[in-house]
Amino acid sequence: MTKVAGKKMGAISTEEPIVDAEFEDIPQVEENTDTSLGRYVKVWDQALPEKYCKKMIEMYSGAGEFQLVRTDQGSFVSLNIERSDDFTKISDTQKNIIEATLPVYAEAVQPDSSAFPEQSSIEDIHMYHFRNENDFKEMGHDIIHFAQARRYLAMYWFLSEDPDFYLQFGTFGAKVESKVGRLVMFPSSWTYPYQIVNSDKQNFLIKTHLNFM
Repeated sequence: MTKVAGKKMGAISTEEPIVDAEFEDIPQVEENTDTSLGRYVKVWDQALPEKYCKKMIEMYSGAGEFQLVRTDQGSFVSLNIERSDDFTKISDTQKNIIEATLPVYAEAVQPDSSAFPEQSSIEDIHMYHFRNENDFKEMGHDIIHFAQARRYLAMYWFLSEDPDFYLQFGTFGAKVESKVGRLVMFPSSWTYPYQIVNSDKQNFLIKTHLNFM
């Protein structure tokens, strides 16, 4: 089973206020001649600092009224951080991080200029909570009805670290284990079905999509 290794994304400042977090030391990427589907799955370590990840989990525990148990795509708890005023600074910071990350991904995969959108919109940002070994996200892709048709890129940040908590792709068998601050980016299309498997521990991640304008 192939594992996809992460590389360091670049440090993000955690100085207060947290809304000022930004990327530094973006890695240089050589020209990519790979034509496989796997070339569009990119993994970066330390894309979020550990302090930031811990803060997200702490804030999640106090947002019970916004937590929704999902059973339509497996079993896990989802929290839309856009709906809680307590997450306003975090939400703004995460959007800044997304905007800074997109050109890094584009540089890494080097898509044809006509295929990559010049402008994108960011979907609501969700936290997923996997409570125990019975929680999982079933194998599937992220465009299953018309309202999701604008999605073109998925972004997942692991907030906790557990080798038995991982994202696995069905097409080419790549397995990405959780690591605090690790980012996984990949296309949202039907060619990239994936599942999320949890251990007997509690684990967390952040998820969003980029959409065509």
